[in-house]
Amino acid sequence: MVRLLILYEMPLDEAAFLKHFHEVHIPLARKVPGIRRHFFGHQPMLIRGSVPVFLVEGFDFDDMDAFGAAARSPHGLVSAQDITDNLQPLSPGMRSMVYEVIEELV
Repeated sequence: MVRLLILYEMPLDEAAFLKHFHEVHIPLARKVPGIRRHFFGHQPMLIRGSVPVFLVEGFDFDDMDAFGAAARSPHGLVSAQDITDNLQPLSPGMRSMVYEVIEELV
């Protein structure tokens, strides 16, 4: 399994960020093909570190090929552009990463 993880720092305008995230971004993101799971959580509590994270968002895919196909798909490109054009300006310190989940314990 491959996971795309996005960390959004405290937004410049919290209300505008949340409105766009829930009303525009989530509906766009959920159209991306190949997503096995989409999850997010508001205001996570940091255990270590000092960067204030406001929201964590994640997407799981079967493998790196599935992630690549999703990212290159029309819906994937629109969703990524939405982040660049709308969410990143509201949360300028946002970070994202893709990694292979080696082991998942149950």
